[in-house]
Parts: sequence; C-alpha cells; structure tokens
Amino acid sequence: MNGKISFFDQHNQEQAKCAIPYSSPKCISYYPNRLIEQNVKLRVTSLVIRGDVDHHLNGNWSCHLGQNIESAFTYVRILNTIVSNNVCKPEECQCSEDGKTYFFKYEGFPSGGTFSLECRMEYGFAVEMSACKIIEIIDIDGPYILQDHQLPFLATDTIELVCYAATTGIYVELEWDCLDFKQNITKTNSTFFKNSLSFHVRSSMHNRTCTCKAAYNDFTVLSSLTITVSKAPVLNLRSSFTCNLHKTIELTCYASSELPVIYFESWVHSIDGYFIRQVNGNNNASTSTIYFDECNYEDEGEYLCQAWTTDHGLNLRNNISGRVVTKGPPIIIDEHIYRNSALVLSVKMYSVSPPILMKWFVGTEKLVNSTSFAQTFAETMIQRQIHGTLVTTNGFTANLTIPNISNEHFKVQTTYSFFVKNEFGNMTKDFVLDKTGCNNARAIYFAATSTTSNVYDVPDLEMVNNQTRRNDNDNVARSNRNENLRDEKETNSSEDGYEIPHDYIDVF
Repeated sequence: MNGKISFFDQHNQEQAKCAIPYSSPKCISYYPNRLIEQNVKLRVTSLVIRGDVDHHLNGNWSCHLGQNIESAFTYVRILNTIVSNNVCKPEECQCSEDGKTYFFKYEGFPSGGTFSLECRMEYGFAVEMSACKIIEIIDIDGPYILQDHQLPFLATDTIELVCYAATTGIYVELEWDCLDFKQNITKTNSTFFKNSLSFHVRSSMHNRTCTCKAAYNDFTVLSSLTITVSKAPVLNLRSSFTCNLHKTIELTCYASSELPVIYFESWVHSIDGYFIRQVNGNNNASTSTIYFDECNYEDEGEYLCQAWTTDHGLNLRNNISGRVVTKGPPIIIDEHIYRNSALVLSVKMYSVSPPILMKWFVGTEKLVNSTSFAQTFAETMIQRQIHGTLVTTNGFTANLTIPNISNEHFKVQTTYSFFVKNEFGNMTKDFVLDKTGCNNARAIYFAATSTTSNVYDVPDLEMVNNQTRRNDNDNVARSNRNENLRDEKETNSSEDGYEIPHDYIDVF
C-alpha cells in the first residue's frame, strides 16, 4: 500500500506525517514541539506534543491513512489544573491557590501492572487522614484494521480484513461488528493479537462500517473502517505472455460485474511508456480477445484491456494490462563501416536476452584480439521501429577495429562476418568489402544484407561483458565452418525490415 499517515488537529491543520510502508521510519513534523514516531516492528505511528499543553488543544483530532482511505478520530480534552506556579511538576506535591486541593504528578509507571497510590494528610494534634487508590495500568497498542485490497473495493472482490493489537501482560479479546458476519477466534502469540474476517464484496455494502473492538474486562478500544464499493467491471488477464517468433498467440481479457452489460474498448499497445497502436479485440458479453497469427518482435510490450459499464447514467471503468515477451535470436538493428586511419565495422543489435557468444571472422578464419584486430562489446540504448513508432530500448553494440588500414586491404574482395548467439538462437551478419571501399576515407558504408543461421559449431559458450572480449581458443575445424558458411547461408526479412533467421529452436 502506498501513501502516508497524517495527524490533523481540531482545526484540520496537518501536524505531522510519516510515509508508508514501514520499511524504515520516514517522518516529518511541522511544529518543533510535535514529535512523530514509528514503531517499525509493530507498525504503529504516534504523535507526542511537548511543552505547554492546555485547553487550546481541545477538540476532535484525527489520523488519516493514504488519500482519506481510512480515518480515525479522537476528542482531546485538556483539564484546567490550577496550581500556585501554573506548572504541575513531576514527583513534587503542590497545592491550589485556595489551599484546598493538592496535586502530584508521577511519570514512573511501567507499561503494565497494578499499582496503589496513597494520599496522606497530617494536621495538628497528631491528626492524620489518608486515602488509597488502586490503579491498573493497561497497555494496549491498537486496535488497527488492515485490508488486502485498496478502497474502493470492487463488487465481486473477495476481501480479508485483519484487526490486530499488541499488549503487555494481559489478554485482549478482539471482536468484529461488521455486516453481521460470524465472529472468528482471536489468535495470539502472548503479546500480539489478531482477528481476521473474509467476505465477498457486494454493491449493497457501499458506505457500511466495519468496527473492531479490543476488550479487556470493562475497558474497550475501537477502530473502524468505512467500506466503499465500486460497481466497475472486475477484469482478469494473465500478467505475462511468452511467444516464439512466427507462432500464434492470443490474449483474452475476462470481465465480470453485478451490472448486466459490459462494453470493451480497443486494446492499447505500448512499450516502456511509448504508445504504439490500438488493437481491436474480438469481443463478446464477457471477454475480449486479440490474436497474433505470427508473433514477432514488434508485438512485444504492454497490452491494456479496458472495459466499462453504466449505472444510472454513470460510466464505471476499469482496466488491466498484460505483457508480451517474444523469444527469438538476436536481430541486427543497424550496421556501419567507418574508415579513417582505422577501419571500424560496427553492429547494433536487439536481443530479448543478453548474448552469450559473439565472434568475428574474416572469410572462415576466426579473429582474436591482437595488434591487428580489436573487438569490443557494450550494452547501450538503441532505437527501433515498432509498427511505425520509433522507440528507444536497451540493446547492444559490437565493433571490430582494424588499425593501420590501407588500400592494399581492398584489392581483393574480403568478407568479414559477425556471429552472435543468445539462448534462443543465433545469426550472422556479413560485411563484404572490395576496392570501392577505398574511394572516400570518411564515407559510411552499409553492410551487405545476407543473413545466415546456425553457421558455426561453437561448443565453447562464452559469457559477454562490457570489456574487450578475450581470446576463446576456438578449436572447431575451419573446413567444417567453411562448409556450413557456404551451404547454409540464406536471407530472410520480416515485415519491419529486420533480418530474422527462421532456423532456430522454439523455446517456451
């Protein structure tokens, strides 16, 4: 539950507040003589007023949980105590101005127990009079009411209310007065007491009050919760959906309501806060379903189901969202060739899971870091088109740098290949360089569009990081790689223009 706990005086002026939940105390007081404290273990918040306390504080004070989700009120009354110096000092006997009343303030009581106080007066001629008062100190923290759903409750929700209190040395009975529900037994571990109540919400419960009473002998303390109920449809939708590329997937949103007619609006597709599109569902009386015949990377993201109904001309709305995750091999988003004093082959890619293996080849020869070749890999932000909307998401970039490049390198056509693999598949990007690459030292060249899948037999899987990749001592025979490279290469494109290999293992 998110929000705050605030204390207000009789003039509805906020005095102090604490944030919730109670992971650690985060409190602030607006007046120097107000002290607000939280007991994290017991989940108790208290306000202490120090200094001059008089009748100016009399009135209804209140405590509010969240945005007026729950409130508690108490009437404060400060009695006028007239003593000679206007201060009733602790552990010091004082008398009133008329000499007929004596005052004694004692602050040493512990948290609980039975004590006796005796007042004795001595007169002249050895006359003595006394009176004794037996006081039982009861330390009850609470009761407090917690609910497992935020208000307003939805009609058809199943709610659990928990009343709890903490005490020292006594047994407290917790009793519910709530919608004529049957009482449950109070449970205790000697210092902590609770009584739970579960029920199915109906619209007729709107504005009804549930009260919990903590009782010890004839002493009682009350706490109340006013129930508010919304008649908006109750929606159910799986929170997460997973699909493999080019497989069929469907999302179904289920609605229920006490009111007879439910209307569904178009689904809203978004990614990381970017609005992508609206999708019309196949709707009937209580469900709305959207289908994807061939799931692809553009179908990833959040899908918001929206439904509404009417009650006496008032529209009551509700919504719920589910996330679609696409499992597939990496895809190349962008690739460039930069040439100055060095030649840089650069690839930007998107992968639903971090790559677990990357390699660079020239022809069929695997490259390793050396003075002739430098390979780098980093996580970065990339931009990609999703159904015509440009979105920024997490991605990866890989570079191959060839220092001291010269025109001699381009006399013969040379193919550099980048191989990348994640847990769902792999792909290869080829860069074909020939003598045209020498015409302009600052030109930017786009790589060839060939894509190959499952080209290399790579038994030594390597975890990637943000540093230059280490040598991996690949012992796979070059003849086998060459045969795979030439025989299995093919080009495939999705509707969004991304190069996507089709030869991979479906994983659910």
